[in-house]
Amino acid sequence: MGTARDPVFADRLRDEVGEAMQMAREAGIQTIVVTGDHPRTAASVARAAGMEADRVVTGTELDGWDDARLSAELPALRIVARAVPEQKLRLVQAARAAGRTVAVTGDGVNDAPALHRADVAVAMGSGTQVAREAADLVLGDDSFATLMGGLREGRRMVENVRKGLVFLVSTHVALLGFILVATLAGHGQPLLPLQILWLELFIDLTASIAFEREAEEPGAMRRPPRPRDEPLLTNVLLGRIALAGGFTALAALAVVELRGAAPDHVRWLAYSALVVAQSVRAYSNRSLGTSVLGLGPNWFLALTCVAVVAVQVAIPYLPPLADAFRASPLDATEWAVVAAIALLPAAVAEVMRRFGRTWVA
Repeated sequence: MGTARDPVFADRLRDEVGEAMQMAREAGIQTIVVTGDHPRTAASVARAAGMEADRVVTGTELDGWDDARLSAELPALRIVARAVPEQKLRLVQAARAAGRTVAVTGDGVNDAPALHRADVAVAMGSGTQVAREAADLVLGDDSFATLMGGLREGRRMVENVRKGLVFLVSTHVALLGFILVATLAGHGQPLLPLQILWLELFIDLTASIAFEREAEEPGAMRRPPRPRDEPLLTNVLLGRIALAGGFTALAALAVVELRGAAPDHVRWLAYSALVVAQSVRAYSNRSLGTSVLGLGPNWFLALTCVAVVAVQVAIPYLPPLADAFRASPLDATEWAVVAAIALLPAAVAEVMRRFGRTWVA
């Protein structure tokens, strides 16, 4: 007669959980399972999700650690079983004290204290009302993969905001730098108000719309999280912005000083250099650390840049606009000078990025 076995009931993990956990690991995110379940149950579930499950710490063990021991053990923690709400809260407090950004997921009343103290509190849509009210986000589908998808989109958005800031600051360094140094050099009106307005229109359109459409960069989810106290524009990055924008400003001034033509024509030549340089700069700064040649196309940004250059070329041939802008056609030599000023920072940036450096065009 065979031995009867007790029935076993288990909730099958969702198919996308393993992929989401792998994404979290590659993104430098430490995931800790904190549960009230038996250690073997917790280890089995974690192993099925693709996590390391060789070591399971119990809530009782955790209580035996002082704060220094917990801080030292925290980076290696993966599973805490037989845990109570106070212990989950203590883990959150220890991680935050170590300078980490902490996200907590939960669905029960017992999760509310930890959710309340987290940087980002995520409740399950099927969870208790208490958990949902303590949360910053509620996952309607209860899926960890949805949370990772939101994180992925967040990284893309933050990086695009940084690119937009880099473009705004660098273009204004070039524009305002040229006006400043040209005025100090004795040129009474380096640019006309209408010329400045046209350039500002392009800058604002590009920064507010075109960069928002930029796709995720290759390897974005394999980079470690940015330190929480690191600004979007670091001192190193600001220095490179000043270098790129300063080059354009000084090169445009050199055109004014060396060309020796009629004042309106020389001003239009310098202005054309600024406009074309900003168009090239916009497209070249689609990535600060990856070669632009390796990125997929951003058609909206490309068409915007081409349209701006086309309008710049056409203005001297349209009498009403030519009079308003005091524009005159440029010859082949002058267009070669404009192209050199515009393309040199982008070429330097491409070389530096191919050597793994973050650089601004």
